[in-house]
Amino acid sequence: MKKLLVIISLLGAVGASAQGPTAEQKKAAVQKADSIVALYIRYSSFIAPGKSTITPEATAAFARLFTPDAQIPNEVHPEYFYRDMKAENLTGYRDLLEKKGIAGHLRTVSVQDFVRKVEALNKDGFVVRLANANVSYKEVGSRNVKVLLAKSLQSFFNNELILETKDTVQLTIRLTDDFSNAAISNIAMMGYQVRHVNDADRDFVADKNDKCPNEAGFFSADGCPTVREKNIENERRTFVADSIRRVKELYDAWAKCYSDSVSRSNYIAKVKALSAVPPKWWITAGVMGGTGKFDGTQANYAANYQQANADSFRAPTMNFKSGSVMGGFVQVERYFGTKANFGIGVGIAYTMMKGTMEGSAFRVQYKATDAHIPGRPFDYRQIISSNGSFSEEIKNTTMSVPILLIYKGDISSKLGFRIEAGAQLNVSSKTTMESAKGSFDYEAVYRFNSDNQSVYSPTTGENDWIITRDYVSKHGNAESYFSALRGNGYPVGLGIAAPSQSTESTLKSSVGILVRPSLSYKVNPDFSLNLGFFYSTTSFTNSTSQYQLVNESGRYNTMLNGFDKLKASSYGVSLSITRSLFYPRARWKRDLDDHQKNGIKSCGPKPTVPSNSK
Repeated sequence: MKKLLVIISLLGAVGASAQGPTAEQKKAAVQKADSIVALYIRYSSFIAPGKSTITPEATAAFARLFTPDAQIPNEVHPEYFYRDMKAENLTGYRDLLEKKGIAGHLRTVSVQDFVRKVEALNKDGFVVRLANANVSYKEVGSRNVKVLLAKSLQSFFNNELILETKDTVQLTIRLTDDFSNAAISNIAMMGYQVRHVNDADRDFVADKNDKCPNEAGFFSADGCPTVREKNIENERRTFVADSIRRVKELYDAWAKCYSDSVSRSNYIAKVKALSAVPPKWWITAGVMGGTGKFDGTQANYAANYQQANADSFRAPTMNFKSGSVMGGFVQVERYFGTKANFGIGVGIAYTMMKGTMEGSAFRVQYKATDAHIPGRPFDYRQIISSNGSFSEEIKNTTMSVPILLIYKGDISSKLGFRIEAGAQLNVSSKTTMESAKGSFDYEAVYRFNSDNQSVYSPTTGENDWIITRDYVSKHGNAESYFSALRGNGYPVGLGIAAPSQSTESTLKSSVGILVRPSLSYKVNPDFSLNLGFFYSTTSFTNSTSQYQLVNESGRYNTMLNGFDKLKASSYGVSLSITRSLFYPRARWKRDLDDHQKNGIKSCGPKPTVPSNSK
């Protein structure tokens, strides 16, 4: 006798109420549906109580559960048992039918035909055990109740091979209008699965009898593949491997083509976007030339001479003349907006200004000490005066970082304009006296007390030793007299020239201002020549606190250090060139022209790559 183990579990029921039955009707309907499901579970084995084989009474009882027009599934397609459900991502028989395209052609037969088939196939009967026969209902309505049954079945072949199937069916129970009676009107198969319980290679030979448990042998009793099967399998594997390899080669070629096409498309889109707006980055380099001058507030340095005679002190008036300026600059510019008219420029600039600083007549009388005789210092009155005006050759060099706001526009297709204005951060500035022209007279008046000690006096007495040009000239040769005394170490002399060696001033520069408008001639869209003028100014402060133009030792200090505040200003002509950066217009045009002509290469449809080689 062929034995069959059937396990049926009830999963749920869903209904819909169209006319809203009463509570009593619902209760009666549920009781009747419960009775029908229980009878279906009992009689679907076609075995009468206390019997072990199919009986006419049992099949008749089974048939009475259905309406006269009920249809039920005839059988499961045999091909199903040979499918690898997991590998093919199938969850049941319904999935198989969907994949084969015949889901809408599931065969059904009448209840009578189904019962006759069961009787014919199972003449010897079979044994059944039932479990989990509980049903719950959420709603009852529309005179129909749907019950979902999950059934697990194990079939035994020759008492050795075990196949386990799992299917899900849906019973439709039709109720009478008064909810007093019910019958099954339809059975629908919702899903189906099969598993070889003790047959690892799925060749229908139980593992304990299979001499080749890991190789399927369908045409041998011992479960081992025949030579013909092996050859077929090897040919199949070779064919599959070659097919997969060829498909993968096609896919790799397609993937590379697709990647190149996407990259090319993105590049063309980027180039179109970038070439649609003017360049945002530029570099400008140029030279400047013109005139300049120093102008400022002179310090009152009479107090820097000890007990200076204020009445006779004469500070020189200092004027800067004959200034010239030259320099150069390089700057990077970044513009903003769709038209790129407004921008910021940052760079480095070098400027040099040269000129002559003239000073008018100078005279000072003050207390000094003569220490040319060791151990015997003399206090006396020193008189220093210039022989007319004197001058210095001045040079200022500055290394700065200009930070400029820039506005530019077009006058025509070839002409444009630029306006630059901003601050100059002076990184390094040096102002020096290159040389000096002029001479000074060094005169003195000594007064001796009763102890024969020289003391300072702001006035001249009849007993004073007077060493001045006017006084000595009345009594002899002043030039010879002054020369002899100077040779003996006295701090006197006539026509002593100002030193000509280079002397650096103590001026410290601050932030400057630069304005530079110009006209532009566009050689091409990425290159232009700029001609305009500039104006620049920088302020200086002086760190010298005890300034003396000259002193008794003959030391000469540049007039630059005699200013409390000083401003250097310059103006002139600027000539520069401007070139776009990071804007390969010619290459972009070639690429766009090529794209316009040839377009993006077509890669065709995407090949499908198998998930494995089976």
